[in-house]
Amino acid sequence: MFQWLFQQNCRLCEKRANEIVCKACQIELEQLRYQAPKYGTPDLPVYAWGVYGGALKRTIALLKYNAQPELGDWLGEQLGRWWLTTQIRASDWWVSAVPLSQERFKKRGYNQAERVARAFCRRTGLHFWDGLVRTRSTVALHGFTPEERSEILQNAFRTTRSLKNRRI
Repeated sequence: MFQWLFQQNCRLCEKRANEIVCKACQIELEQLRYQAPKYGTPDLPVYAWGVYGGALKRTIALLKYNAQPELGDWLGEQLGRWWLTTQIRASDWWVSAVPLSQERFKKRGYNQAERVARAFCRRTGLHFWDGLVRTRSTVALHGFTPEERSEILQNAFRTTRSLKNRRI
């Protein structure tokens, strides 16, 4: 009976849950996960967790636009758990988050990418690198092609610390 008192609503579907994301939504998220998450080249591997749609898209939207920073912590924890089950061995890697503009940070009160990245690092033991800063604001990138995004982001960031001998 007391357990019911401590339940909360799932952040994604609003149903009663023992965690911030209920089991049904966790299953929906898991169904979006890629089986082969590696892309890019041997020199620059890129890892993607899953398909940007459904429950994952809702989770990210709630994290970014609905003042739910704890979803970033939860998502980073889940990504870290998944990472540890893969064959990827990269103890010398560092993880960075894309910094927000000052205006967006003021509006949200937190950087959603940093919340995810820091929780991921806590779970995996990888290092968080905070040497990337935004030099100018940009428009929101949804709706743009990869080429357009690249052009918009030209010179929008700089490093404040050396990247020498670091794999980010």
